[in-house]
Amino acid sequence: VYKGNVVIDTNLVMKAKAFKEGWIGSEVTERRFYKAGLKPDTVLLAKPPDPLYKGEGGNTLLDGQKGDLNFRSGLWVGYKDYPLAAELQFKKPVTLSSVTVSSLVDVGSYIMPPGQVEVWGGSDPSRLRLLKRYTPKQPKEQQPSFMQDYTVHFVPATVQVVKVVVIPVAKLPSWHPGRGQKAWIFLDELFLH
Repeated sequence: VYKGNVVIDTNLVMKAKAFKEGWIGSEVTERRFYKAGLKPDTVLLAKPPDPLYKGEGGNTLLDGQKGDLNFRSGLWVGYKDYPLAAELQFKKPVTLSSVTVSSLVDVGSYIMPPGQVEVWGGSDPSRLRLLKRYTPKQPKEQQPSFMQDYTVHFVPATVQVVKVVVIPVAKLPSWHPGRGQKAWIFLDELFLH
C-alpha cells in the first residue's frame, strides 16, 4: 500500500494497481527505474550500428534516455552481423562491480536477447582483462515484445577503460519462423556501477 514518498536507490521494476471500495481494481501499470551510475568521459564503438537502426551511435548508450517498444523510434542501436563492442573510457580510475545492458526483445521481429555479454576492464585499451561473461536465457516460444535488462556482476575492479561486448544470437532457434537466420540485438542504455 502506497503511504507517501518512495525512495529508489537501485534498478527495479515498480508495479502499481489502483483500488477503490465498490469498484473493480485497475489494470497493473509497470515501470522500470534505473540508477544512473558512473558516466564515462568517452564512448567508442568498434563498429557502427546498422544504418537503419543507428540511433545517435555510442551516445545512445549513455544519454539517459530509455527506448520504447518501437525498435524504429531512433532510441535504439541495432546490430545483427557483428557484436556491439563499446569501449568506455574514464579520465580517472573508477571502481566498478556491475554493468547493466538494457535491451529490447521482439521475437516476431527477430530481435532476441543477447547470445552473450562480456565485460572487460583495465587501465588502458591494450591491457584489458575479462571481468565476467554472461549468457542470457533465450525465449522458448513466440511472445509479445518487451524491454529487458541484463546485469553482469563481477568482483569490484578499478579501471579506466571498460569494454562491453554484446553478441547477437548466431542462429534463430528451430521453432522461430526465421530459423537459422541471424538474430538482432537492440540496445538503448548501459549502466555502470
